[in-house]
Amino acid sequence: MEQVQEVEAKVQEMVEEKEKVEQEDKVNLELVEKKAERKETAKMEAYDEDSDTIFLSWGGKTKHSRELRNVNLIVDFDKDDNIVGLEISDFNEALDESQKVLDSIFKEKDELHSMDLDD
Repeated sequence: MEQVQEVEAKVQEMVEEKEKVEQEDKVNLELVEKKAERKETAKMEAYDEDSDTIFLSWGGKTKHSRELRNVNLIVDFDKDDNIVGLEISDFNEALDESQKVLDSIFKEKDELHSMDLDD
């Protein structure tokens, strides 16, 4: 009987955790959708050549920031959680990587297109 109760408690804990994650995902999605509705253009505020960091701003006062270390990015938010700024470190390296990805995509597209013409 005790084992059954332990299993039931564990299942309940897992259900609660799943609901919590789903709620967090829903809130994050709503924030992303809200931010995507903005049509404002960012302005380059500054570029630090020594650290290869670019600073972009949409205006507004920064209330808090979040650092995304795996992509060398700091996102600034206002009091309403709108994005008001970005700080991108190692900018040229990121730009080079993005260009490599784009080149690869276009190369694959060209190869597929030439195969279609051969048929």
